[in-house]
Amino acid sequence: MSAVAVLKNKKSNPLVLYIWLFGILLSCFIFGITVSESVKTISKSAQEIAVLGNWKVAQDYNTITWFENTAAHTDENHQLDADFMKESSAKQRTFIQSFGADNWLYSESSSLSPERVEYAPQEFKQELTNNGVDTKLAEKLFYVNTGLVDKNKELNSQNQYGQPNADGVGVLYIPSSQMVNIEGIRKLIDYEYFQYSSFKAEDFEIVEVPDGQKTFLFNHKGEQDELFAKQEVIDAVLVQINFQNLPEDAAFDGKYDVFAVNGIFKQDLIKEKIDQAGLTNFSSMTKVSEQLLLARETIISQLTGTVIALAMLVLAQFFIIYEYISTRMKQKAKKISLQSLLGTSSGMEIFQSLLPLILGIFFVSLLTILMRGDFVVTILVGFLYIIEISAMSGFAFLQVKKHRVQIIKGDFEIV
Repeated sequence: MSAVAVLKNKKSNPLVLYIWLFGILLSCFIFGITVSESVKTISKSAQEIAVLGNWKVAQDYNTITWFENTAAHTDENHQLDADFMKESSAKQRTFIQSFGADNWLYSESSSLSPERVEYAPQEFKQELTNNGVDTKLAEKLFYVNTGLVDKNKELNSQNQYGQPNADGVGVLYIPSSQMVNIEGIRKLIDYEYFQYSSFKAEDFEIVEVPDGQKTFLFNHKGEQDELFAKQEVIDAVLVQINFQNLPEDAAFDGKYDVFAVNGIFKQDLIKEKIDQAGLTNFSSMTKVSEQLLLARETIISQLTGTVIALAMLVLAQFFIIYEYISTRMKQKAKKISLQSLLGTSSGMEIFQSLLPLILGIFFVSLLTILMRGDFVVTILVGFLYIIEISAMSGFAFLQVKKHRVQIIKGDFEIV
């Protein structure tokens, strides 16, 4: 039977409507999956945009690339000259300390977290156990400098850091929930950072901070996905090392090479401080914020495109359902018009006409929840469907009631 016959309220093949209904429900299912994924993408993108925006306060900081200069100081046994190593470490210490507390930023996660030591030799794991090192405590432990904490005071004004002594060797910022693990945290720090040094974790002032504090790490190492995922942490144990206050220490001074590679420094001070320290292995510097802020703009563009595409998909889906409701109402228009003239309620007639669509959407929503587990989004989409069905059927009923005489005469295009 042709579509014209349907519109003229003549008897039509129910198979046509069932196929149409099946197509609508299939599109509803695909739409629900798409919306669920889009919402997750939008949420993730919005979070990344907000987090990466924090790099704006470090736009004038650069990373430094150093070239290898040890070949000339290595003997036939591939051992570095001890005097050269001592001199190089001293220069790097001078370089780092010349930036003071606020002109460079440094953060490094603990290397003893469970995922990092999972495949380590059993002897090493046993050594950690013998030294009382709990690797679980390392999951949220970060070594930072004073400048990084100061930047977080600027970015997260609600954070509480107390008023520790600025002249000490460092501060341990420990969330309230981790205060019971103070001794374990100290053992971890001593083993990882100060094992052979005169500095010890017990020399650090302890500041208890509220649970839930966010710390932006200014992480610039790794692939893009890793960078985005590891920019911000919650409930971190921060080991703030006041590098500017540390005296010479033979065991610890060897780490300054690493700090010079992993830190980011005020751009306009770098060359001056390199010359002052007498370093000769400077290669280049990179404004790391440019890459990350550019990535942020890319995410904003992608997010805008996703939102526009989703809005168009919503309109298309609602139009498909509207066409189905309109057709069903045209089929029932003459009967509803007669009931209206006779003063009989047509609510049940309309409901029964749209019941297959309502039940179909209900089961499709249930299937989407079972497959995706996204209860809130699926319920909201289903609620929007119900609103549309109610609004469209109500509008069509008013049109039928208004033009019932014309409809009885055979004019169904009014609906």
